[in-house]
Amino acid sequence: MKSKIFRFPLAVAAFALFCLIGGAPVFAQSVTVLSDIDMGIIEKSAGAVGNLTQDTTGSITCAAGFICPATGTTGRLQVTGTTGARLRIRCERNKILRNNTGSDGSQDQDADEIYIRVGTSGTELTCGGGWTFDGNVSANPANNVIYVGMRFVADDAMWNGQYSMGTHPNGELSLDIRIGNGGGAYNATRTVDGLVGFEGIVSITASTNMDYGEISLAATPASGDRAELGTDGSINYAGNFSGPVTGTAGSATIGGIASGDIVEVYCSSSATLAGPAGSTIDMTGIEMAVLANQGGYGSGWNCNGAGTPAVVGAYVPTTQDTIFLGGVLDGGTASGTISGDYSTSNPGGSFVDVTFIKQ
Repeated sequence: MKSKIFRFPLAVAAFALFCLIGGAPVFAQSVTVLSDIDMGIIEKSAGAVGNLTQDTTGSITCAAGFICPATGTTGRLQVTGTTGARLRIRCERNKILRNNTGSDGSQDQDADEIYIRVGTSGTELTCGGGWTFDGNVSANPANNVIYVGMRFVADDAMWNGQYSMGTHPNGELSLDIRIGNGGGAYNATRTVDGLVGFEGIVSITASTNMDYGEISLAATPASGDRAELGTDGSINYAGNFSGPVTGTAGSATIGGIASGDIVEVYCSSSATLAGPAGSTIDMTGIEMAVLANQGGYGSGWNCNGAGTPAVVGAYVPTTQDTIFLGGVLDGGTASGTISGDYSTSNPGGSFVDVTFIKQ
């Protein structure tokens, strides 16, 4: 009886040992979502068109007119299963992303290609049709991670806010994963979101130089001699200055700003025009206006230099995308022989600087 009692557990132990040494490990099968696709914030210039592509390593490439981070976050899913078991993955060919909070563009944009790669050294594959990937579960968990990327069509992308697959009624990107074969196969469907945000690249898209035309002098310029250029181009004279009643107001048109963005505008309070033989005259009291409040000199907002904005307000397309500049040619600042062509761009001159800052 003792020999039977002791031999039975020894035989079982030996069999169990044989199984551990000679058989493949058996794991519970599962698929866990680790992260969504996220390209981060893309800067977009006005009118920029083209694709933004994030591959399955996270590397991002952008069309001209966009500024992208070098890398984003890939979608990632961890597969757990029996080593050597057949692993198949099917994924949607494309998706629609929606932006509910942006402006000045299309609410819905396509991700027209989806990419997956299995494992750190796997091959990138384009989703669509049947099983995109057909391989086997690896003994190394790192080689069972599914990486997901996308190509985003940004032709009419909205500034501000964030595009998301999950925000669109069609929902997030769906992946079907099958581990094993036949009736005993493990089947799972998982979803990952795709995200990309946009901001405008603030730029000056057009500009016009200020021009007083030809001013006549009745005497040597002195204090009290003035040519006042309004933001509407009208010119008023005082003292010994005279000339045309209409000139050209300076202007600068801004791009890369969405409707409602808060914008600060800074402009030089004075500038120097230089002429022949080192002679100069200053333009003082520079002021600015937008389309709605253009007028004669004195009706605009005072330019205060780089330290204080001339105006801060919500951007409105068309009526507030261009600023107009005027100022006073002040005879009291003249030096040298005031005769000939004068310009801020001549040696010894100083420009009128305009800066736009989006808060």
